[in-house]
Amino acid sequence: MKNYYIHLDDGKWQKVKGHRVKIEGFEDLDLFYYKEDDYYYISEGKTGMKIIPGIEFLDIAKQYARDTLRRAKARGILDKAISESIKKYGLSPRYEV
Repeated sequence: MKNYYIHLDDGKWQKVKGHRVKIEGFEDLDLFYYKEDDYYYISEGKTGMKIIPGIEFLDIAKQYARDTLRRAKARGILDKAISESIKKYGLSPRYEV
C-alpha cells in the first residue's frame, strides 16, 4: 500500500492509501485504487482524477474503469482531460521531487 493523492472538487489534494492497478490496454497510465467506506474507487495518479465512482466490488470496479477509459480514448478525450487537469491544477504531490 502506498500514498497516492486524489484531487478534490475544491482544488485541494487529499492523501489516500492506495494500490497500483493495471487495466488492460492502459498499462501506461498510473492508475490506482483505494477503498473508502465500503466502496472502491479507481483514479489516475498524475492528476488524482477519479476514473469511476465508488463501486462495491473491486473486480467490477476494474471492468467499469476499463470500459470508461476505452470510451474516453475512442472519443479522443482521455489524453486531453489528463493534460488539461495538469495545466489547471499541476501534478499530484506524489510527483513532486
